[in-house]
Amino acid sequence: REKEILEKKKLAQNRLDAVVGLARAGALAEMEAIKQEEENFYLARRQEKNALAEEARDAKRKHEDDMAKQRAQNKVKRGDVRRETEKAMKAKEAAEQAASV
Repeated sequence: REKEILEKKKLAQNRLDAVVGLARAGALAEMEAIKQEEENFYLARRQEKNALAEEARDAKRKHEDDMAKQRAQNKVKRGDVRRETEKAMKAKEAAEQAASV
């Protein structure tokens, strides 16, 4: 009878160890899955921030390029206006000289 009780006790302990082992393995697997999900989340967030920063840099470069083009066009326009003004002044001076003669 004592041997039977000890055998039952041993079997119960083995079942308990097995259940605890399975539960522990399941919990570890779940923790690993959560850890992987967290890593993926932070990776995606970092990639999104990098993409936004790259877009901002591209937009800034484009704006700077556009402003440089605009400045160049303004210089050309000012040069054209200056030449037109000089032509007009020369024509006016010539007309004044012709009128004074």
